[in-house]
Amino acid sequence: AIYADYTIFHSKARLEKLYYFSPVILIGVVLSITNLFSPVLYSISEINEFSREPFIYLNMGVLYGLSVFITVKVFQHRKNLKKIEFTGLVFFILFPAIGGTIQMLYYGLASLYSMLALAIFTVFITIETIGSSRDFLTGLFTRKKAYEYVTYLLDSRIPFSVISFDLDDFKEINDKYGHIKGDQTLVFFAHKLTSILGKNALISRIGGDEFLVITTEINPDKLQSILDELHVEI
Repeated sequence: AIYADYTIFHSKARLEKLYYFSPVILIGVVLSITNLFSPVLYSISEINEFSREPFIYLNMGVLYGLSVFITVKVFQHRKNLKKIEFTGLVFFILFPAIGGTIQMLYYGLASLYSMLALAIFTVFITIETIGSSRDFLTGLFTRKKAYEYVTYLLDSRIPFSVISFDLDDFKEINDKYGHIKGDQTLVFFAHKLTSILGKNALISRIGGDEFLVITTEINPDKLQSILDELHVEI
């Protein structure tokens, strides 16, 4: 829940004020400690037979309630998220919920932890790996990803072309109309680059108003045709 909240808002200060998570953690800790002395969650008989106790349903109910709460948060603030982050968070919540439901319905089947592991793996792939290679504002690849791609092409001896862009007088847009309009300009330009070159190139934002296109297209006429099309669109 805390991870999902930070992914949505990217605010460490906000995390320090998330007191509504405390009762959930407290309930789980108290029940777990209590169970060491008196079986309230589960018990194990002398013949090593596992049995559920009444408070396990309370514990699961609290966890499901938290899952619903976070799911609502994710959908409410989906505009703050990239598509891949949104997908990752949905599966991060969904997989443990499915695992817990199966485990509660089919006594003796331990599916919760395997589904939790799958959820963590999904988040790692979608958000921490793929998501971290994208620029937060434009959704283009980062400078680091562009460098890695160039290195791969060089090592593989694959011919490629590089096109660099620098937006003229971008500082004047920020100074005259504000940074919000400046950001909108960057997003607009990134969208045009992607619509024209996206399928055949790696496009990255390497600085404030600097962009880099790396493509395996090396025909000068075709490259010029692409630039002409972009000029018309802009």
